[in-house]
Amino acid sequence: MSAAGGRTPAVLLISPGIIKWTDMDFGLPHLVSVGGYLRAHTGVRVELLDLNYEGGDHKQLLETLARLGPYLMIGLSCYSSFDYMRVMTLARFLKRHYPDVPLVTGGYHASALPGDVVYEGGPFDAVVVGEGERPMRRIVEQLLGGGALTPGVHGPDQIEDLDELPPYQWELLGRYWPRAKAIGRKFQIYLARGCPYHCTFCMERAKSGYKWRAYTAERAVDELRRLSTFTDLGHWVINVADPLFGFNRRWRRTVLEGIIRHELFPRQYWTLTRSDDLVDDDVALLAKARFSIGIGLESGSPEMLVRMQKGNKPEQYLEAIQRLARLSLKHGLNWATNIIIGHPGETPETLRETRDFMRRLFTSAGETCGWLSIDPFRLYPGAQVHETMQTWSAEHGARFYHPRWWTRWYDGPFRAEHIDPSRALDFEGRVRFMY
Repeated sequence: MSAAGGRTPAVLLISPGIIKWTDMDFGLPHLVSVGGYLRAHTGVRVELLDLNYEGGDHKQLLETLARLGPYLMIGLSCYSSFDYMRVMTLARFLKRHYPDVPLVTGGYHASALPGDVVYEGGPFDAVVVGEGERPMRRIVEQLLGGGALTPGVHGPDQIEDLDELPPYQWELLGRYWPRAKAIGRKFQIYLARGCPYHCTFCMERAKSGYKWRAYTAERAVDELRRLSTFTDLGHWVINVADPLFGFNRRWRRTVLEGIIRHELFPRQYWTLTRSDDLVDDDVALLAKARFSIGIGLESGSPEMLVRMQKGNKPEQYLEAIQRLARLSLKHGLNWATNIIIGHPGETPETLRETRDFMRRLFTSAGETCGWLSIDPFRLYPGAQVHETMQTWSAEHGARFYHPRWWTRWYDGPFRAEHIDPSRALDFEGRVRFMY
């Protein structure tokens, strides 16, 4: 298929950008992975556009789109529910100016609620549920063969062996590399997908499921080595943005040892993991490899940990974070933990339990390498809580004031957290306790 000017029609993958940003992640690994997969398997030209980094108004955006075209297909990421209104507005804009180009979306929100994005009279022609590589490949092959896009839902179709993926083709971000260090201080990369845990508040299950899948340890280290050929790692905080880093202990240790052996040292690595499986050797390796880690503790109340499905042995779970605090001080590992205030089922008593536990965790020693972040509970589509709101209301008296909060401009962040957690704790009580 050819076009005027000798440029073949491209697959354009767009990240919609965010309204307000500071210290953003750079990298778009989800779109780089999809784009690289499409190039490797279909030979199609791929262009990436990140509206975080595109200044100007609608007129300038149209000029940019004209320069990058023509298009075989446009894919617009609906990554988060907070993006929904912006994504739908952008989709209508794209469909108005490119009515004959198939328009596809995907991401966490799109996977959780595909009917929100593909409906009669809507701007999107199709939605990819789950991971994008294989469904997008089939769509592109159909279009390259002269066929029409099959409307509706495509996927899910997960890749079980991530080593089947081509190496990250960071050159797809060539438009932004000259300014990369000026527009971002954290570089995002994925080395694994999925999470085996069933936390009630998390929407990861909507996109990647409950099975943890990773590159082989050798491939993971090689991806970091390849990244070092594109950019000086020493400039960046590398955000290993896996849902759960290092679920497999042998894998985790081999990757960390590879980083150390090859001296693949950024300013710092940042990642999310769990403290359950971290013993002295692990903490020492993490520190030596320049990692800082985030732990989603979520509560200091054994009762709430059971409700959140953080584990069936909450006392051991809480002891693990205390062990991490001791070992991190020994080895100089920076760590952070997050708690969620106001999850459905929360009561004044469980709030006090969490407060008292966190006080012991951070003040029992003379110093600490850790820091604490506190979030209100937010209602995320695709999470178990969202799918079972009636059960939480019946059993605990939880009240969800805005079950479709993402369909409103501007006050979505407030509406996402506007709930009464239980009969004993309303929204005002949660806010007063938290602040």
